Amino acid sequence: MRKQIKITEIYLQSECFHHHLNCTIPAAWIAVFNNGLEVVICSEWEASNAEDAEAYFQINHAECTA
Repeated sequence: MRKQIKITEIYLQSECFHHHLNCTIPAAWIAVFNNGLEVVICSEWEASNAEDAEAYFQINHAECTA
């Protein structure tokens, strides 16, 4: 039986400077899945809170967890 992947946590990763790339990485909403994988689900400006970020992900990427 195949285990369904679910989001266990959503948090906002703040903007940061990446010294290897020599650029600023913009802030983004990150989803942590029950298998330990962390994935960017949307940009900071696309959602105002974790619930909005999850809704954005479900609307635009629902097939990823199906």
